[in-house]
Amino acid sequence: MANMYIEPSQDEEYDSDVDMGYGTGSEGASSFASDVYDYRYEHGRRYHGYKEGRYALPNDEEEQIRLDVVHNVIMTSMGGELHAVSLEEPPSRILDIGTGTGIWAVEMASKYEAAEVIGTDLSPIQPDWVPPNCRFEVKDAENDDDWDFVESSFDFIHSRHLAMSIGDWPTYIDKIYKHLKPGGWVEFSEHENGLRSDDNSYTPQTNLYQYWDLFHQAMNETGKDPKISENIKTMIEADGRFEQVKEIQLKIPWGTWPKDKRYKEIGKWISIIIKSGLEAYGIALFTRVLGKSQEDMERLFEGAKKELELKKIHGYQVHRTIIARKPLHFT
Repeated sequence: MANMYIEPSQDEEYDSDVDMGYGTGSEGASSFASDVYDYRYEHGRRYHGYKEGRYALPNDEEEQIRLDVVHNVIMTSMGGELHAVSLEEPPSRILDIGTGTGIWAVEMASKYEAAEVIGTDLSPIQPDWVPPNCRFEVKDAENDDDWDFVESSFDFIHSRHLAMSIGDWPTYIDKIYKHLKPGGWVEFSEHENGLRSDDNSYTPQTNLYQYWDLFHQAMNETGKDPKISENIKTMIEADGRFEQVKEIQLKIPWGTWPKDKRYKEIGKWISIIIKSGLEAYGIALFTRVLGKSQEDMERLFEGAKKELELKKIHGYQVHRTIIARKPLHFT
């Protein structure tokens, strides 16, 4: 639960156990149209070509590694489960919106072998070798023409980390509702865009605080809600058509400062991916939208990384999972 206090460890002041080495993986080739591979390159990073500029995070190999680690961090936080929804019957059709590397869709296809699993994303970065019941399509979740699935056809729709992609959430929620079967479930998974601390170690004077302040400014400028994770449940309830709406909160520590071994392990992985994630999340937004210089932002990123290494800021993100069901009988 989000109100559970995480006790800081008293062992070491410097985060020496975080290995910054990454393994390498191969990017899958594809059967997608060639124009989706007209990528944009900026600040040494690669960005999607289809609907260029719609999504501010890169899609290169470094980012793919980060996405897969985030997936495993969330699974660890959820006790090894792929989803929070308790499915009474094995689903026959599953949609994963914003599938990224496709790791969740592939694992769901392996778990539910009789189900058809479809993953959609702006970037064709998913692997070729996938279970036969899994496929990927390049689609824009905010484009009406890309919602060309048969309505009322999915048992389960999964939406994860689309805060930087979706501008009109009520319309997005409406599309999901229309494409769920009666009795079907939706699961939204979003983290707060910012940190908290229980001991006031996260203050406005820190580079990490300044980073998230800029992030909120940029999100507002682009018409995205920087506090969407806090608002999804309210939006679903305001929609009025869903039932069994529930929100689950988890604490995700930034760094290896917790005393608890499980939190420390999660924080270790977060420390690794945040070293690249700070830049991934911030560089395009801060330079394109706010007009900041790359040099100034790199200094900000380095300062924030140093704060994480020193373990003096006992910060964590609140990760929210919101589930809801389309009634069996609806009007």
